[in-house]
Amino acid sequence: MCAFDRRTVAKQLLGKPARLEVASWVLRQPATSWFSLDLADKALPDTQKSEARECLLLFVELDMLERVTPVPNRPQYRRLESPLWKGFGGLARALDALEVVTKAKSGRGKARRVVDLPRQKRAAKASR
Repeated sequence: MCAFDRRTVAKQLLGKPARLEVASWVLRQPATSWFSLDLADKALPDTQKSEARECLLLFVELDMLERVTPVPNRPQYRRLESPLWKGFGGLARALDALEVVTKAKSGRGKARRVVDLPRQKRAAKASR
């Protein structure tokens, strides 16, 4: 990472939901172990392989992962120390807690749909 620009880094980190999914999976891997895109792809069925690859490359760019290519076209990744991992971990734990609370409140064992406030406001205006 060359120069630090807070707005650019925030946009890169929070731009897509897959980033949190991939980051959470990376955090569950042993800190010193190497892993591949194929392993991440198998572990993240809701994330497209191209999205996972993009996330891993972004994390390399942000000095969160180390990337080596011992075999052509088969890169391996390893987590590096970065304060950004703490942020991802905290956000993942907060969303996990929110999901548990939401399921408990719904009483059905399923998470309720989160209300899209802008959509709700548009609907209210349209009904006037």
